[in-house]
Amino acid sequence: MKKHFIIAASTIFSLNLFSQVGINTPNPQGTFHIDGNKDNPVTGFPNVAQQANDLIVTSSGNVGLGTIAPTSKFEINNGTNAGAIKIVDGTQGSGKVLTSDENGVATWKQNTPSLTNTYYSVIPTVTHITSSYMVYASLTLPAGTYAIRGFAMARLFNYYSRTYFSVGGTPIPHSYYEINVPQLGMLVPYAIYTSSTPFTVNWIMQNDYINANNAPVLASPPDQFTALFSATLIAGI
Repeated sequence: MKKHFIIAASTIFSLNLFSQVGINTPNPQGTFHIDGNKDNPVTGFPNVAQQANDLIVTSSGNVGLGTIAPTSKFEINNGTNAGAIKIVDGTQGSGKVLTSDENGVATWKQNTPSLTNTYYSVIPTVTHITSSYMVYASLTLPAGTYAIRGFAMARLFNYYSRTYFSVGGTPIPHSYYEINVPQLGMLVPYAIYTSSTPFTVNWIMQNDYINANNAPVLASPPDQFTALFSATLIAGI
């Protein structure tokens, strides 16, 4: 019985004596400290470069990777290098975001905006359409499905006006309009467009009409408009 008591007492004494555990370092800076590259100093504090390969558990239970002074329960300091965290669980994929459920369990999910009906608009600064092809206004939009609208009130002319929306130089299908707009008439092109990446949509205006020889002729006087160009997000990607 006496021998068992001595062993137990010795064990308790050793745990109290060595309250900090260091691996690859005789100079642990926390309750549990691993120096991955064995490059920490014997005394004093490791510098930033030396901490880069360290793992530490502090007395408050904080865990640090790349830092010996974590200020939250889990902190990673990867310096200026991107990609400090990699989580592979079968749900990962390009463009996905880590999303938590009501219990805090996170999985990778598609980056779908939680709010639709986000509205983007611009008032064109050009009011005189003086050429047979002009980028009248532009909107740069995040990925998604949009209802794209143009609204223009014509002034001081009575000629054909051609208009459509384009992305990357390609007209959006069903957005092409050719209308004989009277003085003080309205022009309201409309289109639905979906893109999985950010994009710029242009509102193209053409100030011409078709003559008897089926050739475009520049209108004179030049078309004049008061306009609004807008896009409303109706579904996320």
